[in-house]
Amino acid sequence: MKKEKRVSVTFYLKPVSRNKDNPRRSVYITIAFKGQVAKTSTGIFCEDQKQWSRGMFVGKGVDEQNRELLGIRYEIESYDSSMFRDAEQIKNVWNGAEHTNYPNTILEALEYGFEEKGKATKSGTMKMRRTAINNFEKFKIEKNYPNFGVVKGHPQQINELIITSYYDWLLKNGTMKSTANGYVNGLKTLYSKYYKKHYSVIDHLLNNPFNDIIQKDKKTLVVAHALSRTVDWKWVEEIEKVKILDPNKEELRLVTLLLAYSGLSFIDLAKSNVLEITETLDGPIIVGQRVKTGKPYIIPVTSDLKRIINKLNGSIPWKSFVDSEGNYNIPEREFYANRFRQFLYWLTKEIGCDVKLSAHRFRHAYGMRAVNHYRLPIDIVARMLGDTEQTIRENYCDLVTTTVMSMYNEAMSLFDQKKNPSKGGKRDAIGNK
Repeated sequence: MKKEKRVSVTFYLKPVSRNKDNPRRSVYITIAFKGQVAKTSTGIFCEDQKQWSRGMFVGKGVDEQNRELLGIRYEIESYDSSMFRDAEQIKNVWNGAEHTNYPNTILEALEYGFEEKGKATKSGTMKMRRTAINNFEKFKIEKNYPNFGVVKGHPQQINELIITSYYDWLLKNGTMKSTANGYVNGLKTLYSKYYKKHYSVIDHLLNNPFNDIIQKDKKTLVVAHALSRTVDWKWVEEIEKVKILDPNKEELRLVTLLLAYSGLSFIDLAKSNVLEITETLDGPIIVGQRVKTGKPYIIPVTSDLKRIINKLNGSIPWKSFVDSEGNYNIPEREFYANRFRQFLYWLTKEIGCDVKLSAHRFRHAYGMRAVNHYRLPIDIVARMLGDTEQTIRENYCDLVTTTVMSMYNEAMSLFDQKKNPSKGGKRDAIGNK
């Protein structure tokens, strides 16, 4: 283990004036740390140089002065050396400078970022980031690590190897990879907030040590993984056929179909007005903002969706736990989410589904059906789901070969009709008339 650098304190005498005949001397302190020294006055004086030897007072009547010097030495040498960059900073602190003006350890930096981000971040996200900080502190304690510094030259500065070790520790302790990724990325966000506020006032501040810890998969693998999370629409049709006598289970079956026919996320069901239908000239729609991102969505109310909403009497079978600002009650969310997960576990077995059903699988199914079955443009599906086009392409939708060819032929036929209405006609699979 690397030996911790210590602070060394010694005393010496310095003339109080240029008058050589003046015997009075001022006691100065020398602070040595990391190969550097800093000197300053102690405010103590020696009236007779014969009472001074080897850095301390000697003789009668000097006990009080020695106690003061020993108190100074004890105070400075008891400082946590890991908190300082150099001897000059130690001197400034002893002289009364506020050492705590700026946080300069990793936990202080993360706490600062947490407080700042908490002013404009949803409670669910902040709860996850709080858990990430708490886990990092547990990791530090278990490994007997210090509160690492975030300034270059610090004897125990934070680095990527330590963060990687934290990530591995999370996985070894049973944390799911996706959750561990979320923790590290959350801490990266908190440190970035701290860095932006302090890099101009703290010299040699370390760059974000949480960067590049999570290795991104190749884009094709990301897309493939995302698309594997859908559920074939035939299982939605099977859920429609299920007959359930238990009224509580029947309500949850209807909620399952609601997710399939609307593409809503489970957390959005917690809004009091989530099933409020707006009538437009072109037909009924459901409009709102996603709890997760705040982005607006516009969902056309199909006959199937309207049928399910009517069966639910226009409301979700649990009370709202999301306020108008998008904040939600964590315990209530977990209660209802666990209840729904247990139902879907039962439903998976009941219909013999070959994949484990989850609320989010139906959002994927809705997106893929919108593109491949109804052949809606990606930008329209993005507006319906309240996401970006890139997110839809990479996470929810996939244009299968038959869909591409069918859309191509329809577009070419439309082009032909516009170009020469009298000779319009459909094209075959390769675009020939």
